[in-house]
Amino acid sequence: MANTILKATYEGYIRDTTDALKIFEACLNGHLMHTSRRPHDRERPTLITSGNVFVYEEGCSGIKRWTDGVNWSPSRILGNFLVYREMNQAFAPGEKKRASKKPKKQAGGVTKAYDQRPQATHFSSLPNDPAVAGDGVGGEEDRDLVGSLTDSYDFKPNSLIKKTISITHNGIPHHLVSYYTIDDVRSGRLVRPSDHDYWKHTQPRITLTTGQNFRVPLEDGEESRVAVSHEQHVMSYPYHHDYQTFHHHYGNGSRGPFPYSPQNGTYVPVPAPVPAPIPAPPHIRVPAPAHGPTPQDSSYYTMPTAYWQYSNMLQ
Repeated sequence: MANTILKATYEGYIRDTTDALKIFEACLNGHLMHTSRRPHDRERPTLITSGNVFVYEEGCSGIKRWTDGVNWSPSRILGNFLVYREMNQAFAPGEKKRASKKPKKQAGGVTKAYDQRPQATHFSSLPNDPAVAGDGVGGEEDRDLVGSLTDSYDFKPNSLIKKTISITHNGIPHHLVSYYTIDDVRSGRLVRPSDHDYWKHTQPRITLTTGQNFRVPLEDGEESRVAVSHEQHVMSYPYHHDYQTFHHHYGNGSRGPFPYSPQNGTYVPVPAPVPAPIPAPPHIRVPAPAHGPTPQDSSYYTMPTAYWQYSNMLQ
C-alpha cells in the first residue's frame, strides 16, 4: 500500500464529538475510506492542509503514531479532543516546553501572510471584514477552535490547527486527525458533517455513542455548549456546500466508491450511499373549505346518506 495515492478521508470541519462519530460511522460502513498509511514527505504540502480530515485504525494500517512534519505546540484538551497549534519553530532538543506569552502586536503592524500551503477551497480571498481578518484570538468563539492555545507560544500567523480524537471499535483503536485554520472556520469555508446535506443523516451505531471513554459524555450536551458562540460568528457567512469535494467517494459514476477496508486490508467496491427520503407526517390532512366537506375538495370522511337516515329511525 506504500504506492497508493493518499487522499483525505473527509474535507470539512469537525466541530464536536457528534461530527467525529458521523465520520467514524461512515468509515466503518464503507461510505468513507480509512487512511491506509501516513503521508510521505513529498505529499505533506498538499495533504496537511486546512479542511483535510484523516481517519486511520491501528490494526491493518500499522500506524502507531501519526506524523506530518509540522512544528506543533504541546497539546491541550478541548472537550473530547486534543488540539495543537502550529509554531514558527520547533523546540530545541531537551528544551522544556514552557508556555510564554507573545508580545501583543502594535496597531497597524504588518503581519506576513502564511502562504506555504493551499487554502481549504478555491476561494481567492476572504470577505473584506476585520472580524475575519488576521489570526487573533479574542473571544470565546475562538477558544472553541484553539482551546487555551491563544497566545501562550510563538504561533505562526494564520497558523494551522490540528484536532484529534480516538474511539475503540471491536477492540481496535480508530483515530481521527483534522486540520483547519481559524479563518477557514470563521468564513464558513469548511462544512461540518452535521450541516452537510449528504452526511447529516448519518447515525453512529450504539457502540460508538455509548461504548467509549469520553471525558465529556454526549448526554452532557457538548454540542449545545459549542453551538451558540460558533453559529453567532459565522451566521453572516453561509456554508458553501458546493466547494466540498467528494472525489474519494465516487469512481466513474456507476462503480461507486472503492474505500480501504480495515477488515481485510484491501480495496473493495461498496454501493454508493443514497440518502433515505424523509416522508411527510401521516397525520397531516388538507382542511375542508368553510362551506362543508365534499368528496371533491376534502379528505374528511363523509357519512353515507342511507346510514344517516337509518340512524335517525332508531332515535
